[in-house]
Amino acid sequence: MSTDTAAHPLLPLLEFILQVVHGARNITWDQVVDVATHAPQYYSIWWNNLFKESPQHVLIETSLIIFIVWLLFVRKTVDPKKSTAPEKLSNKEIDWLIDTWAPEPLVPPISEKEAAVADSMIIIDRVKPDGTLAVKGVKESVINAASFDFLSISRDPTIQDAVTGALDHYGVGSCGPRGFYGTIDQHLILEHDVAEFMGTQESICYSDGASTIASAIPAFAKKGDLLLVDEACAEPIMTGANLSRSTVRYFRHNDMADLRRLLQAIADEDVKLKRDSLQQRRFIIVEGIYRNVGDICPLDKVMELRKEFCYRVILDESLSFGVLGATGRGLTEHFNIPPMEVDVVTFTLDTVLSSVGGICVGTHEIVDHQRLSGAGYCFSASSAPYLCAAAIQALKVMRSNYSLLQQRLQENVHHLRSELATVPGMMLVSADATPVIHLAIRRDATTTTSSTATSPVTPVTPSRTTRRTSRLSAPANANGVMVTTAPEEDWRLLVDIASECVARGVAVVTNKFTLLNKSVADLPPTIMLTVTTSYTEQDMAKIVKVLTQAAK
Repeated sequence: MSTDTAAHPLLPLLEFILQVVHGARNITWDQVVDVATHAPQYYSIWWNNLFKESPQHVLIETSLIIFIVWLLFVRKTVDPKKSTAPEKLSNKEIDWLIDTWAPEPLVPPISEKEAAVADSMIIIDRVKPDGTLAVKGVKESVINAASFDFLSISRDPTIQDAVTGALDHYGVGSCGPRGFYGTIDQHLILEHDVAEFMGTQESICYSDGASTIASAIPAFAKKGDLLLVDEACAEPIMTGANLSRSTVRYFRHNDMADLRRLLQAIADEDVKLKRDSLQQRRFIIVEGIYRNVGDICPLDKVMELRKEFCYRVILDESLSFGVLGATGRGLTEHFNIPPMEVDVVTFTLDTVLSSVGGICVGTHEIVDHQRLSGAGYCFSASSAPYLCAAAIQALKVMRSNYSLLQQRLQENVHHLRSELATVPGMMLVSADATPVIHLAIRRDATTTTSSTATSPVTPVTPSRTTRRTSRLSAPANANGVMVTTAPEEDWRLLVDIASECVARGVAVVTNKFTLLNKSVADLPPTIMLTVTTSYTEQDMAKIVKVLTQAAK
């Protein structure tokens, strides 16, 4: 190696690189041999100089070089084509594996509570022309004491004629959602007739009753909005509140003092946080007649609070439409409140209108917004034309005979309630005379069970707005007798009573919503009966007699 090379160890390498860059025409074979021979020395000199200048860079490069070497020469990969076949099992081993194999169930095992719910269900073979049921395992006809056909309009022969005519003219299905080839003139006629009857600007028809309110709530309330919900509301409302992803707060059932307390607390919080309440959509959600309790919402008090605190109101009139009001327009008419003052009003068609589906009424803006934001309207197939025809005709029948139908219904309600109040061991939950009757287990206020021995129940006096005390407490009758806080024990007893009633010719149902939904676990388990205009005195006498015998 020359003196120049000794003074500059990397000079030959640099000259060689420059010649390569400039075309490699003047490179001699001696230069190539010299660079190749002294390459380890050149690399060592470069490495030592680099380590002195930037040791971190050296560590990173060394790690990368080691990793590349590991990938190329150390790491073992499996070639599927060269892999050896697994050792074959003997016949004895195969038989042992088959005998000891325990497959996982296709359906996960249900809990004892869910099994009890399933066992309590009855199988209805058919509905007879007189309205009674043919129940599997029961020889005699069974009175349907759980029907929401309060006015018995479904038995009107003109309904069947309307359905038959629609089937002949339109066929069965509608072939798509309303916004995609699924709108037929029967949908438009029904929406027009309902809006005209309710006195609203417009209405919108859904193909499923439960999805009506469950779609209307998330159509208007989104994440970040506020919903104040009565804790006794039915499951479709709870589902809609959950789907909206809004902030949900519950107030005690029909307790306007508790609702005011909650509204005031939110208003105080707005002042404290300097928050503009108008920047958040806020709703109060109630039912006309509560499915889980059977009493009436004090809508007049709700509207007063709504105006005072600037909230919107969503009202589900599924069980109050056709039952309350001088002409059957529901809770709004019952309290002489124009329907247009309530922001969103919904009801189902499977009660007094003898059909399937639901309706939402309101202003043009309320309805038009749902045509693009109502999930049940946008993504579900529209109602079959014959179902709309049935609802149109049922509305005509109700409007022409409502005074007589309502009178007959109220007579049956008062008569059956007065008789049911005498059933031993049972008590009426609601103080309101509605066609939805709930019966709970009667226990003395001092009665305790294994689950409540340390927490005796204190009797209270019922009233329209303060009927429920702490935690939506157990119901009280006029004598201050309350249901003990033993829901599991009471519910199992009610399931046995309901099953015995069916076996004796009266179909009633237990209120399963109480125990299956944790958000309202404090609602007392009940047996639910409904009242219709078709009940005769003999029917009601049989209902009371069977309940009395089953409750003993």
